Formats: sequence, C-alpha cells, structure tokens
Amino acid sequence: MKRKPLTITRKPLISTRKPLITIILTALSALASPALADEAPEVFINSALITFADQQPVIMGEGYTLVPARGVFEAMGAKVTWDDETKTVEVEKADTLVTLTVGGSVMKVADTANASEKSVALDISPIITEETGRTMIPLRAISEAMGADVKWEDETRTVTITTEDSEKERESLPAYTLSSDKTEAAAGDTVDIYIEASSLPEGGFISCVTATLLYDTEHFEFTEAQLVNGTESVDKVTSGVNTKLNDRLKAVFVTVDPLSAAAKDGKALKLTFRSVDGKGGKFSLANGYNTELGYDTSLRIDKADESGSVTSSTLYEGVNLNVDTTALTVNGAK
Repeated sequence: MKRKPLTITRKPLISTRKPLITIILTALSALASPALADEAPEVFINSALITFADQQPVIMGEGYTLVPARGVFEAMGAKVTWDDETKTVEVEKADTLVTLTVGGSVMKVADTANASEKSVALDISPIITEETGRTMIPLRAISEAMGADVKWEDETRTVTITTEDSEKERESLPAYTLSSDKTEAAAGDTVDIYIEASSLPEGGFISCVTATLLYDTEHFEFTEAQLVNGTESVDKVTSGVNTKLNDRLKAVFVTVDPLSAAAKDGKALKLTFRSVDGKGGKFSLANGYNTELGYDTSLRIDKADESGSVTSSTLYEGVNLNVDTTALTVNGAK
C-alpha cells in the first residue's frame, strides 16, 4: 500500500446472520514466498483490531500491504468467495463486486445495481503464499473499491481503515457498557461484572450475548457467567461457552425463551470474579475481530410470535454495535 490516505464512500450494512459462535509482486509469479519488511503491520477497522489466525499481513516492494482476503474484508461486511479452478477471488459488498485473479494486473469493479463495470490497474498482483497457501490480495485497491478511508502510520506500522458508516447514525444503535456490583474488593471477595445493553430495538428480546472481557488475571480469577435479565436469571439457556485465553475471557450465551429474556435496556450478562489478593484491577470490553472466530463482542436480537416461535433475528456487531471499551476499575481493599 502506498503511504498516503484514500477517501471514498460506501453504504452501511447490518448483518442478519446467526452466530454460534489472502500481494506483492508483479505478474512474474503467482506462487510466492513474500519477504516481510520487518514485522507484520497491525490492521484496524473502525478502531477494531484485526487478529489474523494464521497468515499475517505483509509489506513488500515499495510499501504495499497485502492481506488475507477473508480477514479484513469480511470484517467490513463483505462476502468473499474463491474459485480454485480459475484462481479467482470475488469480494462483494452491497452493490459492489470486485473480481481479482491470482497473478493478474487488473481487477474488475462492478456496480451491480446499475449493471456497469470498470477495470482498475493493480499496483501489485494477487499471489498465493508458499508457507500457508493463502491467497493474498492488495489492501489499498480493494478497500478503495469497497469505499473506505485508509491511512498508514509509519512510526507504529499501523493501517487504519475507516468506513463511512463508522459514525453515521450510531446513536440509535444498540450499545454495550460495563458496570459492577462493587467498587472495591478484598482478597477472597467476589465481584459481579455486568454487560449492560442499551438502545435496544422495540419488539424484540436478547437471544444471544457474545462478550470478550479483558481483565487483570494476576489479581482476579474468573468463576462463572450467567445470562440475565436485570437481576433475574434467564431460563432455557441452550448454549453457554466460556473461553479463557491469556488476559481475556470470551463468553457466549444463547437463549430461546422470549418470556424470561431481556427485552429492555439493562443488565444482560453477569460475569463473576474472585479477588485473589485484594489489590484491585481493571476490566474492559474488547471489540476486535479474529479472522477465524469473528468479532469479540456481538448482540443478537430476535422477535417472536405469540406462540414463542422466532420470526426474525438481527445480529449487531462491528460498526453496528456501540461498544464502550472504557476500563472499569475495581479497587483493592483489606
């Protein structure tokens, strides 16, 4: 990627899928072992850090950033497909369809709504890496076609992609914040950390809460999690998964009971911790994106008919969910 900003626009998208939770080279070779320019750059989309499960982004040649197709662009809400026979990648977002071929010097950008198409010359051709077999495509070219502002920070080796809808009409979207049942804890005390949901759409209920919490593992120990509706437990929880990794905990809870599930703003998930040494610590929500697991944090709202049967589901994540990542502090006590 050339080290200069780009500015284009795209239409917003709300995902309705249900959870349960690959640049630089000319057309000399389509199968390559890219040489990294020092360490891999970090990529952010609307402040969400992208974690690449296997193949990392690479910088080659005169500063072009190459990324795995399914990571960045799926995080932008695009559908990515691969044709192994023709070695072709398609990236589709709203009315825009971008087509690239491994080793090709041109990409096609189609406006499906107006049945028009144009060819765009690529600064670098897509490749397939020898190490991982991943198809790597140019970050700048695709992001431009999808409609985003792309900036490179040389000092921190950071790529920041900002979509037009990152701030548009966000006030009306559902939101997550943290709260706790106490502000200090002595050794052995338990602390309940709550995921509070607000600005919920009318006529629905919270059917799935996915939340990743960063916390001080030296001073606090996770004990249990529970889907709640305010101060009451939610019945008929069909799935509850807690995954602890280093300094974070990811909890996914699903219910099919519209009667006991939360339908109004308030507490939606309770995470209980025990103070190990009474020294206190910080808790905060994570809002990154993992190329294998998806967004750290999301919310699903279902609507049901009079019999309790679900009639529609809407998943809020990424730019469609306001996640307050401000740290919540629980002080130590004797």
